[in-house]
Amino acid sequence: MVSIDTFLKNKEKKIAYYKEYYKTHKKDLRYYVIQRKYSLTKDDFDKLLRDQNYRCAICNKPFNLPDTHNIYIDHNHRTGKVRGLLCPKCNSGIGYFEDNPEYLDKAFKYLKERD
Repeated sequence: MVSIDTFLKNKEKKIAYYKEYYKTHKKDLRYYVIQRKYSLTKDDFDKLLRDQNYRCAICNKPFNLPDTHNIYIDHNHRTGKVRGLLCPKCNSGIGYFEDNPEYLDKAFKYLKERD
């Protein structure tokens, strides 16, 4: 039977190992998650970035590259189909409107009328 001290030491070593691994493999892990969640390869993701000129598909602000953690993959929640890449603000905005074009249209009209 393993003592609690040995168990804790091994747990601490394991945590330290994974923290270090994450630091050195951060980008690889990001692409792994993208492929698993959205069925996009690294090449697919990079092509989307190039096609959008390294900018958000809605506000057109440039992404803060090489860091890709603030690039959101917009997708249809029913079908899973990827629509494009967004900045955090635009992704949150359409999320708050529940991906509903009717809500977005009403918000657009509201802003136009009160401008």
